Amino acid sequence: MDSSTISFKASNGLFVGREEPTNLILATKPGVDSFCKFTVQVVAPGKITLLADNGLYLSRISGLFPHSSNDCILATKKTVDEFCVFSYQYAPASPSLVLQADNGLYVSVGSNQDVDNALIPGKKDIDPSCYFQLIGSIPSSNVRDGTFKLPPNTRFGVTGLVNSATPQEIAVFIGDNPKPYTLTGKPGTQDGQMGTVILESDSTGVVRLTVTANGKQSKVMSRQVDLNQTIYFGLLGSEDGTDNDYNDCLAILNWPLG
Repeated sequence: MDSSTISFKASNGLFVGREEPTNLILATKPGVDSFCKFTVQVVAPGKITLLADNGLYLSRISGLFPHSSNDCILATKKTVDEFCVFSYQYAPASPSLVLQADNGLYVSVGSNQDVDNALIPGKKDIDPSCYFQLIGSIPSSNVRDGTFKLPPNTRFGVTGLVNSATPQEIAVFIGDNPKPYTLTGKPGTQDGQMGTVILESDSTGVVRLTVTANGKQSKVMSRQVDLNQTIYFGLLGSEDGTDNDYNDCLAILNWPLG
């Protein structure tokens, strides 16, 4: 599974990091240091684990605070269990996201008698304290199936190339809209331009591409990558026959634009 290194800036304006020696995850850092860097890995669509700098996984822990019923998050698990898996969704304040713990509650920055600015998985509903600015990018949560995750309401481009004796059509689906935008290309034995279309993601940020050749949907492979965590690409190759070279039709997404 793909992984990447990310950091978070909390709603209090401070960065999230591991505290020594408690291994508590707190939003107390004025800048990003080694304690603020987490290795993120997608374990299922929309679900991630986070590995701290001490080599231990972040986990929801109950009963740590004697004066509070709140759970907390610690970097404490050597292996992943259900308490280490967090659901995530991108927030409207891009590039922010919201994390949800295994108990179904949202993670926010909070305080009690024992500790200030702790990450607490205790909110039933999302409020501004649940927003975390993402520094870096989460690897694509799809199984290389042509689905890409963009920030909400972001302008992006799609460019198509055809390299097949069979006419190709790229369909670009945005969110749950069943009507796609399309790019078509004439047959060719070398890469030919199918053109570029400029679109905008919706509030979900989900963009899905399919490729059709002679009325039959092609097999696809895809990957989402970034350059310097500022420029992002979605790359897709399709296979309309049996040679499995996946170069019959190529699509390149790029964002953000403007």
